[in-house]
Parts: sequence; structure tokens; C-alpha cells
Amino acid sequence: MGQEMPKKFPRRLTKNGNSLAFNVPSELTKDSKPGDLFYMYQDENGKIVIEKAETEKRNRKYKFEDLMSKVTKENANKFDWGKPIGREIW
Repeated sequence: MGQEMPKKFPRRLTKNGNSLAFNVPSELTKDSKPGDLFYMYQDENGKIVIEKAETEKRNRKYKFEDLMSKVTKENANKFDWGKPIGREIW
């Protein structure tokens, strides 16, 4: 007959710093993980819409493993932190 209504998940807004926030039910985030990018906007009818951004592959210039492979006993901890300030002890 009619179109089936999507399942609704009631949530209360909470205060998070100077912003308002709500948690997202795990049923809606099966394909997401912390750090994923989402876009939020208000449509012409006043509804708040949340859309997951298309995944973008990061083109990283360096790999952690490659950088760490260059650390040796001779060059580890060779950073000049400057003179101690206050009651710091080097």
C-alpha cells in the first residue's frame, strides 16, 4: 500500500561546550567510525539534514613506519629543547 516510514530514533539535545549535541544510534553508524566527515544543514522546510561525506583517501606524504625506520641510537632524542625554565630539570 503506502510507503513504509523509516525507523525514528528520538534523541535529546545536550550541551557540549558552546554547542548543542546529540548522540547517534549505532544502528545508523554501521558503516562509520570516529573521525568520519558528515555535513549538516537545514533544508528549505527547516529540517536538519545530516549526510555522510564521500570518503576521501588521504594522500599522505610520509608513512609512520618509514619515518621510524630512520631512528637510530645515534639520532634519537637529539632535539634541542632549550634551557630549563623555572624548576625544570634536564
